[in-house]
This record gives sequence, structure tokens and C-alpha cells, in this order.
Amino acid sequence: MKALVFWTLINFIPGIILAALISSSDSVDFKKKHPVTIQKGPLHFIIYSEKKMELHHLSGKLKEPLPDTVTHLGRSYIVTSLGDNSMTKNFDLAQITLPDTITEIGRQAFYKSQTLTNVILPANLKQIKSQAFSDCSQLRSIYFKSAVPPTLERGAFAPFGEELVFFYPEEYKANWPEMLNGVPCYPWNPEKLPKNE
Repeated sequence: MKALVFWTLINFIPGIILAALISSSDSVDFKKKHPVTIQKGPLHFIIYSEKKMELHHLSGKLKEPLPDTVTHLGRSYIVTSLGDNSMTKNFDLAQITLPDTITEIGRQAFYKSQTLTNVILPANLKQIKSQAFSDCSQLRSIYFKSAVPPTLERGAFAPFGEELVFFYPEEYKANWPEMLNGVPCYPWNPEKLPKNE
């Protein structure tokens, strides 16, 4: 009897420990260990947790707004980030509005998007990584919906032209500086958003 109990413990305890480790793993570990890539039209996504996904890259022209959720095998995933270099090759729009679910824009996400003039960024955005909008020569206006500026890594918008301006909701004027990373900041009324072309 003791031998049976011992054998049972030896065989089941490692499985229990492994299950606990997997369930407690963070999203980065999930992404590294379980990369799942799916495609919806020209958009390619990486599922990095049980509820979230990242836009990995754009393989063709973007004809519809970026989605905030994507369904795969009967499960809905929230699109929370734009990956590194995700929009660089096929982006040809003058304006883009990012979904409210986006919290991070990856490195060189829009690098050298020469047609881009206006960007509307969501209220939940926390970070814009280095060179995310670098060398976007026609970029003129960035409309932030957030109450406070997101973290901008070095060179997130550099180099940029003299005409580039950041706008923030006028109700949060006390939270925004007059200049952010060398770009002037002005209040605006969110009800008067520029229309997509």
C-alpha cells in the first residue's frame, strides 16, 4: 500500500507543479513557448495569452479599420499591441485611428510610412517604442486621447518635420506639457476628430 501511495506521488506531483507553472506564466513566456499566428485578410496576429493578441504584420493593403478584437476557433482575443515593424511595408493610408484596446506601439511599427499624415491614438495607450513613427516624412498631426502622455522611447517620432504637432484632449491640459520630445503640444476637442479619408 505504501509503495502504491509513493508511486502515485512520484508520478502526479511533477504534473501538478508543471500545470501551476504554466497557469502562472506571464504573457511573454506564453508568447515564447506557444506562438500561434493567425491571419485575417492582410492582417497577421500573434496570440500571446489566453485573451490577448498582437498585430504582427500587414501583408497587403489595409482596406478596413484595425479591429479591437479577433475571433479564432470560437475564442475572442483583444488586440492590445502593434508589433515591431508591423505596418512598415504595405501601409499606404493618409490617416489611421488605432483601436481603444491598443496599449503599446512597437519599434518601427510605422517606419517610413510616407503617406501617413494624421494618427489618432487611443486613451489606453501606455507606450510608443523607439522609431515607431520614424521617417514618416508627411506626418503632421498626432491626436492623443489619453489623459497623460504615454511613455515615448528615444526617437519614437524622429526624425520629424517642423510641421508635426501633438494634440491632447483639452480637459487634460493640466497633465500635458507645452513640448513633448521636441514636438509642440496643443489642446483640442475630441468631438472634432478629423475624418478618415
